[in-house]
Amino acid sequence: MAYLKYLLFLLVGTACNQNTNVALKNQFNELEKTNEIIDGNYKMVLITKLHPKELQNGVDYSFNSVIEEQSLVFFENGSEINKSTLPLPKMTVENIEGDSIKVVENAIIELGVLKGKTSNLFVVQGQGHCNACPEFFGIYSQKGVLLWYTYSNKYKIFDEYGSFSGAFEQSEADSLEWENGTFKKIKIDW
Repeated sequence: MAYLKYLLFLLVGTACNQNTNVALKNQFNELEKTNEIIDGNYKMVLITKLHPKELQNGVDYSFNSVIEEQSLVFFENGSEINKSTLPLPKMTVENIEGDSIKVVENAIIELGVLKGKTSNLFVVQGQGHCNACPEFFGIYSQKGVLLWYTYSNKYKIFDEYGSFSGAFEQSEADSLEWENGTFKKIKIDW
């Protein structure tokens, strides 16, 4: 029954995206979930590795799924061209059996494509579920090169790499689409 619901989700999702050149797809098994966004001949796949056990009662963790790691894989014309493990901070918690495990503090919750005049950009966003929790934003070229990321909250930048303005200049992307959040994106619910 769950398989039929999943198949229906894929069919409806594909039908809804036939008029655009951005498509999305979700696949999962018990210990790994993949989400992908397609832009023409390019594809970015988010691979999420899940822990097989629940956490101890009382452990303060923001997500329903226990996420050990997230990484990105980039494809051009169906061939893998780049891989990137996301630089998400981890914390140590105990699973239901009392074993210490490392899990991500922030999970990627959004994948997107930002249109540019010379090339498009892939966008990822991650966050925890609290008001002052840091957020992760990353901008990648279609070939999977990390152009910019920041890990910050509204008070402080904890880590940053690359040039935000440089990413936009290189692709001639519209910064208003970024600021207004009007670019093509999919949300991921954990």
